[in-house]
Amino acid sequence: MPQYLWYIFVKRKQSGYFGHIKENADDTTVVCLADYAENYTLQDQDQMQSAHWSKKQVSIFTAYTWMGGSEVNGYSFGFVSDL
Repeated sequence: MPQYLWYIFVKRKQSGYFGHIKENADDTTVVCLADYAENYTLQDQDQMQSAHWSKKQVSIFTAYTWMGGSEVNGYSFGFVSDL
């Protein structure tokens, strides 16, 4: 149980600090929150049966940025990686 309580404590501190940074960002600050989505397997619609054993995968990373001094609330974007 103490380990879980420590996790909750750290989570709340990080969340509070992140909110503080977003609210107090000036025109020289960019706050970025990035997330790794997952691996996706690419398939052709009419693939041969042998293609079943060698499928390519891609990873998707999504992000959202807040910029201090900007008239826009923020920007969302994503990256696709095939490495």
